[in-house]
Amino acid sequence: MSMDVLTKEKEWNYPIWFAHRGGGNVAPENTMPGFKACYRFGFRAVEFDVQLCCDKAAVVIHDHDLFRVANDNRSVSSLKLADLVKINVAAQHPTYKVAFVPSFEEVANFCVSHNVAANIEIKPNIREEEETAILVGKAALHYWQRAQVRPLFSSFSLTSLKALQQHYPDTWRGYLIEEWPESDEQLLDTLKRLDCVSLHAPYKVLTQRRINKIKQAGFAILCWTVNDLNKAKQLLNWGVHGIITDMIDKVEFASDKKTSFDTMNTFVE
Repeated sequence: MSMDVLTKEKEWNYPIWFAHRGGGNVAPENTMPGFKACYRFGFRAVEFDVQLCCDKAAVVIHDHDLFRVANDNRSVSSLKLADLVKINVAAQHPTYKVAFVPSFEEVANFCVSHNVAANIEIKPNIREEEETAILVGKAALHYWQRAQVRPLFSSFSLTSLKALQQHYPDTWRGYLIEEWPESDEQLLDTLKRLDCVSLHAPYKVLTQRRINKIKQAGFAILCWTVNDLNKAKQLLNWGVHGIITDMIDKVEFASDKKTSFDTMNTFVE
């Protein structure tokens, strides 16, 4: 099915479970071994982070520098893609000792070829919010043009979301928040103004009332990062559409994986 057909639909068709940073608790974050491990455990949706390096290529990495993942003080924006993809970010991982920073294209190819839904978080540097969104959006529309399910973009940056809306209005966009605003109406106004399809909220700020309010306004809710089984059950009962989790080895999927959209859902206690 082509992207052109999918952009005309307004139905949330993503799996419930998204693997956080494509690695969760089983593999190095935002790496190809991580994405492959999540797939083996049954995940058919991943959340990952994309930013630009110095040659304006899109690369999959969370932090704006390499210190936490590679004990390297250099910034992502100071390096070319050809150099970044040679950096090992798994040296301190207890299981994986070698895993490199992947390009956006490499991750996209994996998602499309394995029918894995993608939540792409745009993580721009300051003063690069618009440029990052435009370049990442352009690349994604090319990579996912023959995908069965469109990518879901998200960002804390209102500027990035607005740039996607203006340049690629058919993209699906989710607004990431860290705190609940002073009023529900303020939040709903932002979601409507940016023509978002979803709110991506930390699970700790969600209540049954708030979830109902967002859903009644016509938006989906994706919550992060839920690593407690009982809390995940409660959130699902409250009606959230999706859960981002590190519990890669704790979620037990239905044995029938004929589609990528099994709602599944039992837990390994």
